[in-house]
Amino acid sequence: GEGGPSSVGAGAGAFLSSSVSDPPAAAAAASAKKKRSKRIVRQNARGSRGGEYPILQFDGGSRGNPGKAGAGVVLLSPEGEVLHKKSLFLGDRVTSNQAEYQALIMGLQLGLDLGYTKLEVEGDSNLVVNQVSGQWRINNRELKILRRKVEDVLQHMEDVVMRHIPREENKIADGLANEAMDSGS
Repeated sequence: GEGGPSSVGAGAGAFLSSSVSDPPAAAAAASAKKKRSKRIVRQNARGSRGGEYPILQFDGGSRGNPGKAGAGVVLLSPEGEVLHKKSLFLGDRVTSNQAEYQALIMGLQLGLDLGYTKLEVEGDSNLVVNQVSGQWRINNRELKILRRKVEDVLQHMEDVVMRHIPREENKIADGLANEAMDSGS
């Protein structure tokens, strides 16, 4: 599998790190960890929106797994009005989990490009929501690389609240991901 419940005591917003026995390297790792902790990534398991931040919904999909893949994101006002939509064809040999991660990266970058540093992020990928919020371990090498790309974008954010939503609540992003897959050759 590509991830599952972590047996380590990582709380919401925790990021995986390796232990370092070299003192200068340990100091550098601690400094990097402090820099990462400036931004808050937390998971909202209650299932309700906070209502104060714009909402980013993301979805990625693949036909064939791996196969033809696409990503879709929609940025909503705190009241739920559509502010911006984006879709992207990702290629012909992409897994569904890779597509989900790429959709999240695209959406976070879109939010930043539009000036948003505080977002509620919603997706129907339980795996991505739990891995990014630090609840689940990442076992797949490709997903680890994509997770690092998510972290790179998150370093520019002030506050991100993530939550898993049912697929029925993610229809706009899902439709955009399917349009992207349809547009690919």
